[in-house]
Amino acid sequence: MKKYHIIGLITGSALCLVTAAWATTTDSSGDSPFCNPCDYLGEMYTQMLKQTPPLFTKENPSTQLFDTNNAKTNTLISTAAAQDTASNVTNSFKRFLYAAYFDASPTSSFLKNIKTADKKDFGDYVNYNSLARMTIGNDSGASDTLYMTTTTLPASEATSYQTQKAMVKKPNSLHDDYFSFSSLISPVSYTPEQLAAAKKYIKYAALSTDNLTQGIQFGQIMQHPGELAQLKQSSTYQNYVLTMRNLIATRSAIVNVLQSFIAERTPQSSLMKAINNKKKTGSASPLQVEAYQANHRVENKAWYSKINQESPVALEQTIAIELAEIEHQNYQAHLDREQLTAAVMSISLQANANNIESMVTQEATMMNTEIEKITNTTPPPSSNNPAPGS
Repeated sequence: MKKYHIIGLITGSALCLVTAAWATTTDSSGDSPFCNPCDYLGEMYTQMLKQTPPLFTKENPSTQLFDTNNAKTNTLISTAAAQDTASNVTNSFKRFLYAAYFDASPTSSFLKNIKTADKKDFGDYVNYNSLARMTIGNDSGASDTLYMTTTTLPASEATSYQTQKAMVKKPNSLHDDYFSFSSLISPVSYTPEQLAAAKKYIKYAALSTDNLTQGIQFGQIMQHPGELAQLKQSSTYQNYVLTMRNLIATRSAIVNVLQSFIAERTPQSSLMKAINNKKKTGSASPLQVEAYQANHRVENKAWYSKINQESPVALEQTIAIELAEIEHQNYQAHLDREQLTAAVMSISLQANANNIESMVTQEATMMNTEIEKITNTTPPPSSNNPAPGS
């Protein structure tokens, strides 16, 4: 039924009910307890819902309606997404300081002082998110991974195969789900494996942990305070910092949208009762709560039967059903909005990847030229990215 039909039906029904109530409930003082249409309709619908059985249990405490329709789930979603996005920004920024000290001395004790946003060793973060770990590491195998088997090799290569087996053997597992948007968006409530895949998807789609310091020879200047001061006062360095901050700020918008999708699908133990589950242990995701609230009536045949068996006024029956269907349609609209957001976001992801690649390369060249000018040296080839764990 069209939205304006539903609104018209509800409005007309409410007016009829108010008229009837005015005629039958006016007391001796001339005041009707239902003279306000909103009060009457709200009271009527509340009474109907108090008698509504849920989909998964035989009882439906009156407080359950409140539990499934408060701001708690929205707060959980926004807070979790904000924290994860803020951590991503912090770790992206700290990558520059770590790269500078690592280039100057890979064994510098100062490196241990640099921690991630959640107070863990930053070197482990760099290793875990390195280019090699993200592409050829044991935990990043996918259907595009190149590998060999002894059955495809001539006997003369058997020794070489054994020597290089760790790098050329078939991956123990393939993770094509890390690269599929459906891994993030399809589940209503993640399993641990689905949650891990969703988080990996953000890394690959948004390049959220990409090394923006790649190619810059920070080590040439980090041993000389005077030269570092001179570099920081140069317009080249200042433009570089501004450009990198712009990239990270822009990327954070994409990351936050994706993290919001993840947050609303991540199970929370505090939400278990919100889906009327009587288990003492377990969890439910915010989206699962929304789905329950939207669908537990319209998917329950007993609900329709109960309304008919209690023989309420026909208009009251219709209003109750229509309001339940509106709740269901709101949930569907929520999913549709996510798909539209995802379509727009896919364009942003591609633009973001292209922008990062071009800007990092361009800025690295300019920065190295400036560092060379200040130090009067030609920087030797090196990498500020430690060898990845496999």
